[in-house]
Amino acid sequence: MPVDGALVPQHAEGRADDRLLLGLGGVIGVTMQVKVHVAVLCAALLLCLLVFGPRDLLRRPMFWGCIGIALVIAGHRR
Repeated sequence: MPVDGALVPQHAEGRADDRLLLGLGGVIGVTMQVKVHVAVLCAALLLCLLVFGPRDLLRRPMFWGCIGIALVIAGHRR
């Protein structure tokens, strides 16, 4: 099967699709409502990101949107 040509040039040119980060924020938020241990995992991943990189991810607005969405969803209790 051929690879979708629309995605390959974007990755080769260095442009990432940051919309996936927003979906990740929703998934993290929902799982944090079920298990609080996910917050520890996310904190460890953020620490590794700060230490080892890629640090350019921290400059992306969608990354901070991901964190915001996860916190809003996780903080919402019924």
